[in-house]
Amino acid sequence: MLPSYTEAFKAYDIRWLYGRQIDEQFCFILWHAVGSRQLQVHAFPQILIWWDSRPANNSLIYCFLGWLRYAGIDEVTILNLPTKEKWIECKRGVASTPLIYYCTQNTFDLWISFTASHNTKEYVGIKMCDKNVILTDTSFLKSLFELSYTKLFTVDIPKSLDWLTINYHETIFDSLSSLSAFLHRSNQLVSADFSFAVDYCHGATTWYERDFLSSIPTKKIIHINGYPDGTFPVHDSETQHAHNYHQVIDAINEHNLDFGIMFDGDGDRIGFVTQQWRIMPWDMVWSIIASYLLHQTNHDKEPIVLYDVMSSKNIEKIVWRLGWKTVITRVGRYFINHQLREYNWLFASECSAHYLFGSLGWYEMPLYALIIMMHMAKKYWWFDELYHAYSPMSIKSPVYDISIKEKDHVIDTVRNYFVSYPIATIDGINIMAESFRITVRASNTSDKIRYCVEADTQEEYNTLLQTIQKILDQFK
Repeated sequence: MLPSYTEAFKAYDIRWLYGRQIDEQFCFILWHAVGSRQLQVHAFPQILIWWDSRPANNSLIYCFLGWLRYAGIDEVTILNLPTKEKWIECKRGVASTPLIYYCTQNTFDLWISFTASHNTKEYVGIKMCDKNVILTDTSFLKSLFELSYTKLFTVDIPKSLDWLTINYHETIFDSLSSLSAFLHRSNQLVSADFSFAVDYCHGATTWYERDFLSSIPTKKIIHINGYPDGTFPVHDSETQHAHNYHQVIDAINEHNLDFGIMFDGDGDRIGFVTQQWRIMPWDMVWSIIASYLLHQTNHDKEPIVLYDVMSSKNIEKIVWRLGWKTVITRVGRYFINHQLREYNWLFASECSAHYLFGSLGWYEMPLYALIIMMHMAKKYWWFDELYHAYSPMSIKSPVYDISIKEKDHVIDTVRNYFVSYPIATIDGINIMAESFRITVRASNTSDKIRYCVEADTQEEYNTLLQTIQKILDQFK
């Protein structure tokens, strides 16, 4: 089982199929390893756990609690959130990742979230953070797991938790008032000028985010999939897949709304749709938010904004036009967060539509991104006008992916084909010619190659995209 279990350790979290790479025994072993480590660092470690809406979390959390007996920890804290009608599988409610970032920073030595983010219902996942909201290195977690595996694989999971003291954490509500006050100040009633639809995707934003959006003034707001259901009965919550926006688009059309948004499963991503049903590319949203923040920034210190290798080259042009500096980095929320924090930079985003704000603690806050987008749209009267104002001068593809196990071989083949052009190797390969850009990289979380193409002319774009796809087809 060990080879199968170790597949679950991805570049910046633990995530894979429930019942195969991650099951109850996996959690029991992992939590013993992590708990033992916590006792080495803290005499009385303060540990918080929380979860998204996936039904499998209930049994995985039980096994998480089970390792405490063997690790020597007899007390843990669990979020105690309000339950609502239809929250059958979520006995203590759910909370989004950004909400927990904000409300528990500088409080717990370790918090553990059971979430598979945007992945489909077959997946489960685990993230761990310290009190500085820094994700735990998964290579370190993997080494701890392997040490505990031999000792504990044959140990039975405890049948009873009577010996364990469980505290139900309610002080989160003290932090919520502070977060709400910040968001209302940022809003400045701008939302009153707009009507929009919100698809919560039956995920973790069905509590706080829905309540907040219901509390702000709007011309009209339409709530879609607004209660938690981790089976995702209508569609999955991947904000990068255009077909997932069909309910938002239908609502915009039926109610003549100004725009629509969609959250992913754990609420740390947000996608935007205009009144004319245009899904706004994530790097366009990045440019709009960066423009707003840069205009609000104290000019005594040069602000720096961060973006990843899958971004459009137009990002550089927009930020440079404002007189500020950009830095390119590898894909992955874990890596971007560390770099943003290390240098105390202003803002960052990555291709999966994570928008991280330095002023908030270097993590995501999609509600703040939404408020900024409304402020910017108000300057142009319509979201479609905002879309046109920031439309790229070049033609850029979406980020495509293809299932391939020989990831390194694929990247070497593409590199050799374009060897005569400048190539950066920050993350995979980034071919940076004067009139085009091609990025091909290995996914951090699955056996996939991700790629995108950008060119100044439609003809060159078509030729390059066909070339890349022809190369990749050899490895299917």
